[in-house]
Amino acid sequence: LPAEPALAARDADDAVADFAAAHLPMCRYYRAPLTTGRTARVLEMGPLNGRPILLLHGMLFPTILHAGVQALEQEGLRLITPVRAGYLETGPADFDDADGHIDEVLADYAAFIEWFIAEPVILVGSSLGISYGARLARLRPDLVGGLIMAGGNAFQQGGRKSAYMDAFFTGLRDLVIRPGWARRLAWQFTRNCA
Repeated sequence: LPAEPALAARDADDAVADFAAAHLPMCRYYRAPLTTGRTARVLEMGPLNGRPILLLHGMLFPTILHAGVQALEQEGLRLITPVRAGYLETGPADFDDADGHIDEVLADYAAFIEWFIAEPVILVGSSLGISYGARLARLRPDLVGGLIMAGGNAFQQGGRKSAYMDAFFTGLRDLVIRPGWARRLAWQFTRNCA
């Protein structure tokens, strides 16, 4: 990877850039044009000349990034997170072709590795990213130097993990056991996204 990516930092309406600026100030952010015709939105941490490790994220991946800056610097690792298409984006989602979406995400990951890393890389799959990592390793073993399957918040330290997980699972429980919550959520989704 280039030490200083000569890539666009953001465009006019970039939710990932806004989120990173507000919540992940320790990350470098850039946009990388891919040979698939799409653009990767990328968060990086660790030394610019560090060994590249690709994080294939799940839903709660920002909590992982808070805990690891110092360890990445000490170990000389550059954690690169191409933000999956659809994550932090607004507007109606096209769920008619879920398999096609998965294929596009895998193609984007492969294109990013080929163009910007140019060697087999260690993949760290977190939460939903585990399935993407396993599929990519199976489909394109030439791009994968190793695969690590990590839990959703495996990198959390100092008790913060339980706070995030408690809030998340309490929210899920409330959706299931409190009358009307699922109906209200469906109404909000329909009103705002459908």
